[in-house]
Amino acid sequence: MLIAVPLIILAYLLPVLAGLNSGVDWKTWGDTAAFPELATAVDGKWLGIWVAIGGMFCAAGLFNAMIMSDSRIPATLAADRYLPAFMTARHPRYGTPVTSILVCAAIYAVLATSAFVSLAITTVTLYGVSLPLQFAALIALRITEPHIRRPFKIPGGLASVLLISALPVTITVVAVVGTYQSEGPAFLKLAGGLLLAGPLMFLLTRALFKRGAPDVHVLIEYDEAVI
Repeated sequence: MLIAVPLIILAYLLPVLAGLNSGVDWKTWGDTAAFPELATAVDGKWLGIWVAIGGMFCAAGLFNAMIMSDSRIPATLAADRYLPAFMTARHPRYGTPVTSILVCAAIYAVLATSAFVSLAITTVTLYGVSLPLQFAALIALRITEPHIRRPFKIPGGLASVLLISALPVTITVVAVVGTYQSEGPAFLKLAGGLLLAGPLMFLLTRALFKRGAPDVHVLIEYDEAVI
């Protein structure tokens, strides 16, 4: 992370600095083709084409990473019997949840028929709802299970965890409120429908597949010093 974070900062900072010196009006940067246009202004059409190609590969890589990580969620729910058992199927060589990946890809393909702006706003809204839940889980585990073995631990005690949780949650809330003010309630059509579908699908799948079965036991490892 010490290496990756500075590299990410430079990857965003350097193009912005180049764009500011290119003579292109910064007020037009909101367009989706901003970086290729900036690259064209900096050093000609050839650079703009290569930046556009790089952006396509970047988007493909991000989507590939997202579908590989998000597909683990339906597979885990299926292992806990909240979804059909076939969703737990894994690739014999790579161990990836192949069925879940295909199902998620089909859902994404359907959503891709919507307008890009609508999808972007919906993503911000759904992420804005899920992020506080993730930080709530972080805080709850720090209080109830402080001695769980972790890959890394946020220093500074509970106060530090609360502060680190509050900052991104606040930014997300501001982003959602800003989206509502700029787009109006229309953006809630898709996002609101998906949000309402979550609890309904939970009740439906619990009744169809879970049927009172106990949750899968998860072995928790503790620090040896505590044990």
